[in-house]
This record gives sequence, structure tokens and C-alpha cells, in this order.
Amino acid sequence: MASFSLRRLAGWLTLALLPAAPALAQSYFDEVDIAAGYGRAYMHWPSFQKFLDSYHAANKTDLLSPATLPLASVQSVSINCFNFASVRYEQLSADCRTDFTDVQRNFQLRQRLFLVAVEPAWRPRHFLIGPTFGIGAGECRIGTFTRQPDGTESWGRERLINGSYSSTIFSGFAGLRLGYQWRYAQLIVRGEWVGSGGTTVSLDDALPGDTNNSLPLDYADFLANPPTGVGARVYDSVTPDLTSYRVSLQLGLRINSGSD
Repeated sequence: MASFSLRRLAGWLTLALLPAAPALAQSYFDEVDIAAGYGRAYMHWPSFQKFLDSYHAANKTDLLSPATLPLASVQSVSINCFNFASVRYEQLSADCRTDFTDVQRNFQLRQRLFLVAVEPAWRPRHFLIGPTFGIGAGECRIGTFTRQPDGTESWGRERLINGSYSSTIFSGFAGLRLGYQWRYAQLIVRGEWVGSGGTTVSLDDALPGDTNNSLPLDYADFLANPPTGVGARVYDSVTPDLTSYRVSLQLGLRINSGSD
């Protein structure tokens, strides 16, 4: 009897919702927003900061000005659909450098992520506000090279740590978005925290036969006790433990919005 009653109740609910089905379909499946944006990010990167501190200390006699973590730029492209979800590509970029008496060392810091977000929003007419949270995957990379006073650049291993170090990463993020919408356009402001997983995996420059294939946390110890053997890594290294706090502005095109 109980199962019969539940089936009957389900049937009644289905009949009651049928008249609203077209409206629900239009609300959740018609609108698609395509947006591009630019922003800035504060970076917190403990293992890279440890490397910088040890690198500067080991070379302090020739040091003119140390590298520091700068504000990063963030570029994004996203597709928002169903009024509550989005798929987004973001690239975080920053450059810094250390100046010595005879050479300059440059660092290129990059993070590329594909993000899938849940983004429910309250939409009082032209405005929208709501949380955003989700997961992502991509790559974290540090490229480092030297520049001579005459402008000549080198990525070669005549300098120990020249190279490009990278790792695949997984990420989680959360934040808030708010914006203003017209019939065919929208302006969105995002504030988000983005954290990286896999923080025990080193950023590697896996060149064949190369033993110096990651950035050491203790540069003085690395110089005193260099790794031996093909592919060996016997020192603690920089990992993709990068956390960023991002504020960005997106301009979007609304497709089939059906409202103004």
C-alpha cells in the first residue's frame, strides 16, 4: 500500500509540474554566457619562498637585489550555462628577478587551470550575486634563466638551476561573484581563493641524464652535496603548494537570455 501511494504521489507531482516544464527548460537550458576577463592575484608559495631565501643567502656576497613574489596577473575565458554552472580556463602569470653584480636571474611563474564550477546566484532583475566553488586540474611551472649585462639570455646548464620546472596539479577553489546584466551582456566581478593539491610532488625539469632536475629548498646544501646518479633527487624540492587570492573582472555575452 505504501509503495502504491508513493507511485500515485509521484504521478500527481509529475502532472502538476508538466505545465511549468517549458519555463524551467527555458530558465535553465536556454541561457549561455561566454565571458573573458582579467584580474590580479596575491600569491602565497611557501616552498618557492624557501628556495628564494636559501638561494639569496648562498649568493649574498654578489647579491644586489633579491627576487620577491609579485602580484600576478590572471587571464580567463569561461562558458557559463544553465544559470548555475561554468567551465573556465585561467592562466596566472608573474615574473620576478634577482640582480647580482655580474648577472641577472629571472623567474617566470605560471599556473594554467581548467576549472569546473557550481555557481548558484540570486538574480533580482539586472543584478546577480552568489557563491562560486569547484575543482580544477592543470599545470604549475617555473622557468628560470640568466641575462647578461649585454642582454644575452641563457637557459643552458652552464648555470646550475637554469631550466623549466613543472608538474601536473589538481585544485580546489571557492569565492563570490557579483555582477550586472543587460539583455545581451553582463559585467561580473569575482573574488576567489584557489588552492593547489599534490603539494608533495616536486616541480621537475626531467631532462634525460640530468641529475639537477628540481629546485632545492636548501640551496647551500644542494651546492655542498650535489645529487649523483641519473635521475637522482636526494634533496627537498619546490612543490606546487601555491595558494592564490584573486580578484578579476569579466565581460560576457549572454546568448538566448530571453530577458532584459
